[in-house]
Amino acid sequence: MKKWQKAALSAVTILSVVTLAAGCSAGRKKATTSDNKGAVEISFSWWGNDQRHKATQDMIDNFEKENPDIKIKGEPSGFGDLDQVFTTRYAGNTLADISTLMYGWVPQFGQNGGFYDLTKIKSLALSTYDKEFLKFGQVDGQQVAVPYGENTLVMYLNKSEYERNGIDVSKLKTWDDYVEAAKKLRYCQYGTKKFV
Repeated sequence: MKKWQKAALSAVTILSVVTLAAGCSAGRKKATTSDNKGAVEISFSWWGNDQRHKATQDMIDNFEKENPDIKIKGEPSGFGDLDQVFTTRYAGNTLADISTLMYGWVPQFGQNGGFYDLTKIKSLALSTYDKEFLKFGQVDGQQVAVPYGENTLVMYLNKSEYERNGIDVSKLKTWDDYVEAAKKLRYCQYGTKKFV
């Protein structure tokens, strides 16, 4: 295994704040730097607000202290133009070595060798993951990303607003019940459309 691959593997383990970590080299490889006694540099991209940027940079700093032969070049971005930034980097072949991914990007960009097949890294211990869970990071039978967590969609409602309109929320059991209850709520009007 090449030195940069071992370093990337270590970085993925430490930088577990990511939602998905993928080998995003898309055809390019990092070379060993010659000016730092064989140290390697790995680029790592993520997105978020200032708090996430600081937390991730703190993790990178701690990782580098424990692994002085590995340097992480952080490439943070915000939420606003996330799709455009990622797509531009992908098309321009300038993706970071390790990137956080939106779930939809895995099948969209991971096909036809778009991301590195992580099963080729023999020291990557994917056997500790649930096989069904790992499928979220697979495209065409290749493990192109490692899922880190799952999101759950939940519905919140303003119980007080329902009660003000004579609706007992404890009796709402099905979607049809909510549709009927919504008809009793006050309307909010935006332009020409009315929303319940």
